[in-house]
Amino acid sequence: MSAKRDFWFQHINAWQESELSQVDYIRQHNLSPKSFGYYRRRYFQSQPAEMEDPTHTPLLPVQLEDESDIQSEHRNCIILTTPNSYRIELSHGFDTATLQRVIRVLESA
Repeated sequence: MSAKRDFWFQHINAWQESELSQVDYIRQHNLSPKSFGYYRRRYFQSQPAEMEDPTHTPLLPVQLEDESDIQSEHRNCIILTTPNSYRIELSHGFDTATLQRVIRVLESA
């Protein structure tokens, strides 16, 4: 691994272990947001799905809707809406590793 990549991957690990948002971590460490984003993508692409720790994905509060409010085409899927109003629709057989990655990206947005 190159020294540059090692430098950024260490920061990605430290950011994940911190309770800081991505923006706050970057500011506190005086890092380039563009470079951080680039190496963050490379870091997650280099991680095998089976090596990811599911405990790093926090649970979010869920609000259940009255069944009469649910449109018929959505009866066979799960719809997640984040506090930032992102909407994720999951159909039968969704990939949990991909969902974890999506949640991480939304948390850092």
